[in-house]
Amino acid sequence: EEGEDEEAERQARRASGPRTLAERFPTGCAVLCVDARHEAFGKVGTVVECNIAGGEVEAHFELAAEAHADPELALQREVRRIVEQQHATLKWHDITEVARQTELDVHVVRQIFGSLMSRTVDNVREDLGMNLTCEAKSSGAALCLPCWSMKQREAWFFSDLAVRALKDYKQNFEGLFVALRQRRPKPGQWERDFEMRFAFPDSPDVEYAAKKLVKYVNGCAFKKLRLAPGSYMALEPGAISEVARAVDRSAEEADLICRSGGSSVSVVRGHGRLFRAEDAGSRPSADLLARPGEVSVGERGVYVKAFGVVPVGSRATVIGVYGTGASQEFEILLDEDNFSASDCQGRTPAMRGLLVAQSAFMPLNATAAATAKSSRAQPQPQQPPADDDVTHAEASRVLLGLLRSSTPGREERASPDAAPSALPYAAPASTPAAPWLGGGESNCGTTASQAEGVFSSGSASAAAPSRSSNSISMTAKLKGKVAAKLSKTLAGGLVPDAVASSTVGLPAEPPQAPDLPVPAFGGFSAGGSVASGGLAGGRREAASAAQGDSGSAVTAAPQ
Repeated sequence: EEGEDEEAERQARRASGPRTLAERFPTGCAVLCVDARHEAFGKVGTVVECNIAGGEVEAHFELAAEAHADPELALQREVRRIVEQQHATLKWHDITEVARQTELDVHVVRQIFGSLMSRTVDNVREDLGMNLTCEAKSSGAALCLPCWSMKQREAWFFSDLAVRALKDYKQNFEGLFVALRQRRPKPGQWERDFEMRFAFPDSPDVEYAAKKLVKYVNGCAFKKLRLAPGSYMALEPGAISEVARAVDRSAEEADLICRSGGSSVSVVRGHGRLFRAEDAGSRPSADLLARPGEVSVGERGVYVKAFGVVPVGSRATVIGVYGTGASQEFEILLDEDNFSASDCQGRTPAMRGLLVAQSAFMPLNATAAATAKSSRAQPQPQQPPADDDVTHAEASRVLLGLLRSSTPGREERASPDAAPSALPYAAPASTPAAPWLGGGESNCGTTASQAEGVFSSGSASAAAPSRSSNSISMTAKLKGKVAAKLSKTLAGGLVPDAVASSTVGLPAEPPQAPDLPVPAFGGFSAGGSVASGGLAGGRREAASAAQGDSGSAVTAAPQ
């Protein structure tokens, strides 16, 4: 009966029309501030009053007092220091350098870094490989191991983590690597599974030794981690542990400030500046949510998915960016433990790791982005033209008058006695084709000679008497300004690119090289350390990836 009463009440409320603010934001409910320009942005507060003056909602947020430094700013600086430290210390090597450091043959390293299918004594198949160089069977796309391997320009690179793991693997089971040195599959032939008995030729109990090998491999970190596509960014486990400790210290400092009375209350009024998970009409603006290519590792943010695995307003740090486009995902480290979180296959402390969609994450640096967008959206005041300046409309009218005056079939024809006069913006007789245009053709398919032909009638008719005395009887000063204005107008796109470039006498812009997707910090130098580039939205210039053989990098990961 109680359930029926509640259902009847809900139906009556639904029939009465839209809910009021008091129903949407009841007093005492938790809300998240989504006003990027307010000091309480990204913090969780409490609604204290509704339907105040103006019929709005008022919420209070607890902040650090002005006399105390904001712990969040200090935490962000510490996290970025940790990211830069990994960028400087984690080095990457090609397969030849890995073979040299581990004193193995290249073909042995290639086998063990991939998938090495083997047969036990009981004829059971097991994978003894480290799975650092995998490819998808359907598309052939490269699948990497975050912070262990990455592929750039058809070449694989491996970090110090992979080198240390391979050395430990070799030290524990040296007989396996001896057998792999003698195993040389012929190209084009079907590769049979490796027989584990060859790895233990002197063992009295081959079955026990094989089980010990399988247990060792399955317990290593490279077997537990998830595979990632070629475009990824990620922090290695050591750096993640440092970030977790920094977050814990920051939380302790903030709690100490609150207990010592060093906090103040910030007031936010307006339901449009608040987000309540139970109210679907108060979603954060799409401009505040994470977008592809704008979030990098080490960035701080807030979880904002309503009815998600963790409460709305949970703060976290991005430790991995996997995939591209709308399907991009973030691996985050929560500030506080949660039963719905995990350890992300051993990458984070227990109950602190989470993999979320980009639409569920709101970066805390959205203030600068929102301010910049607001400034761009504001209309710029238009300056009136000077009295002696030539307006766009006037220049167009003069040009049309000059062109129409020499059109064949008109009543007014060019006088043979008129003195020839070339417009200052006419192209020279021989305009060399740009070296990047094949056969002298422009991007729009018009050659330089064809471009001259387009304006040949206008240039030849410059000396012809016009139909309008107002267009021809210009002073020398006005002609010069019209010519300058027309040069800018033509280059600005009123005519095709080839016409504008040949008319002004300048070559068109060369085609730009495509922006290749490169893992973050993926540039290499011959000295063994990665070329420094900082955190630029998780992307580096593609040219830095071809500078050498090895380097240091904070890598990136999966879709």
